[in-house]
Amino acid sequence: MLSIVQYSNVPRTRMSSRTVTLSPSLPHGSFPFETKQLRISSDPTFLGSADQTGKQGEPSRKAENHNGWFGPSKEIYPLSLSGMHARIWSDGSKVFLRDIETAFGTYVNDVRITQDVELKSGDVVTLGSRIPRNSNTPAYITDDHLKPVIAVVTLN
Repeated sequence: MLSIVQYSNVPRTRMSSRTVTLSPSLPHGSFPFETKQLRISSDPTFLGSADQTGKQGEPSRKAENHNGWFGPSKEIYPLSLSGMHARIWSDGSKVFLRDIETAFGTYVNDVRITQDVELKSGDVVTLGSRIPRNSNTPAYITDDHLKPVIAVVTLN
C-alpha cells in the first residue's frame, strides 16, 4: 500500500542524509543502468535523463552512480524519461518520491503516482513507460531506447 502525503502541508524536518540505493530491475525490462547510491536529504534530488543540456544553475547532467541522472548506455538514452522526471527527498526518517508532471509518468509498485509517495525498501520505482515499437518507429531506435528506468529501492 502506498502512503500518500500532501507535500505542502507536511512540516519538513531537517536531519542527516539517508542513502537510497536504486538497483536496475532488468528482469522487469528496465533500461540498463549502474546501481545508484544516492545521498538524500530534505533538499530534493532530481531523477531524470542525462540526455538534456543543463541550464545555468542546474546540476550537471552526467550520469554517475551517485546522482539521479540516467543514461547513456552505449550512447542510448531512455526515450520516455524526461530531463527532470521526478524528485526524491527525505523528511525525518522517511523518503518521498514525486513525479514532476511528466508525459510518461512515474510509478511505484506499478501504480502511477500523482502526489508525494513514501518509499519503502523493496518498492519498485518506474520512471517512464515502455514505448511500443510500431511500423513508424525509426530503424535506429533500439529496444533499450523504448524501455523505462525500473529500479528496486533499498533504504539505508
